[in-house]
Amino acid sequence: MLPRIFFRYNTARSFFNGIIALTCFLLTLMAIAFSWRRNHGLKVKAPLTSQNVKRLRLEHTNTTKSSEKIISMLHFPSYYELKMGGIHFEHCKIKTCTLTDNPDHLTTSDAVMFYTPVKPITPPPKTPGQIWVYFVEESPLHSRTELFGGPEWENLINWTMTYRKDSDIVFGYGVVHNKTERGPQKDYYAIAKAKTKLIAWFVSNCNTKSQRMKYVKLLQKFVPVDVYGDCGSLKCPKNKEIGCIEMLNTDYKFYLSFENSLCLDYVTEKLYRMLKYDVIPIARGWANYSKYLPNKSVISTSDFFTVRDLAELIKHLDSNMDEYLKYFSWKSSYSIEEPQAMPLCEICEKVHNPEKWHNIYKNVADWWRTGTCHDPTDLVSEL
Repeated sequence: MLPRIFFRYNTARSFFNGIIALTCFLLTLMAIAFSWRRNHGLKVKAPLTSQNVKRLRLEHTNTTKSSEKIISMLHFPSYYELKMGGIHFEHCKIKTCTLTDNPDHLTTSDAVMFYTPVKPITPPPKTPGQIWVYFVEESPLHSRTELFGGPEWENLINWTMTYRKDSDIVFGYGVVHNKTERGPQKDYYAIAKAKTKLIAWFVSNCNTKSQRMKYVKLLQKFVPVDVYGDCGSLKCPKNKEIGCIEMLNTDYKFYLSFENSLCLDYVTEKLYRMLKYDVIPIARGWANYSKYLPNKSVISTSDFFTVRDLAELIKHLDSNMDEYLKYFSWKSSYSIEEPQAMPLCEICEKVHNPEKWHNIYKNVADWWRTGTCHDPTDLVSEL
């Protein structure tokens, strides 16, 4: 009798031990599966609500620099075609950034980008550790920078994003790229040979601080300049822009890319756009074009003591085909991007590591406008 009881006891104990072992095994599997799903499983990004942004902000303080960074875009115009969320960062080296234009997210964002406003604004409350970026695209003469110059804005701006080379983030109207492959080259000799006119200029703003109209009138004393638009006698309607460009490309050898402001590093689309076409741009601004553009891609008025000296070069190139064609040789090695894409990948990278680019502006308006623009000094026809 005793052996049978002992056998039943051992059998029951083995059964319960088996149950316990199986339970432990299943719990271990569930723990492994949960851990894998958390680290490697599919992640669905939650809608960018105020509650979610606050949650992300709290998580940021306890996570590594690879966590999501929220960037608020304040007062940005629609023509930049920015899509909120993370779509713009999908091709970046660092992808974990999200754009938002919801004002409710200002205090919970990692960075706030201020576009120069068209109406006065006061600074919102700044969260400790937050990065503030001042973005402007126009020259100091046309960007209403004074709205950021009051004492309430002092020591709040960390970074600047402008066309100036000394900006924390450089973002201009265009950019030059090296070509990785050389495609077929145009027959610029045949193109130039077919041109029958000398200089064209499309312009509608006649009264500018740069006094470009006065400069052109001086230039017209020495060479013909055809002025189209509100400031000239020739017309080419804006609704026929493609036809106007085709006419320029076919008929003219030179084009005047004159800026409305003579400001430091100010190079607008007027110049970058013309570099795409089969004309030589003549630029007038306050920029060192050699920092931006290939050699012999543009003629700068600043290289001449008088307007007459510029006119003499134009006439020389007009009558010497070999010299004229040298201004197109750069096109085999470079390409033009215009408009320039907003450097969102760079912004995302810097927001992830703000200590590396630590900066603060006591008065960003003073940095932007003090000594950065000047009145013309080249309105001399001849010595």
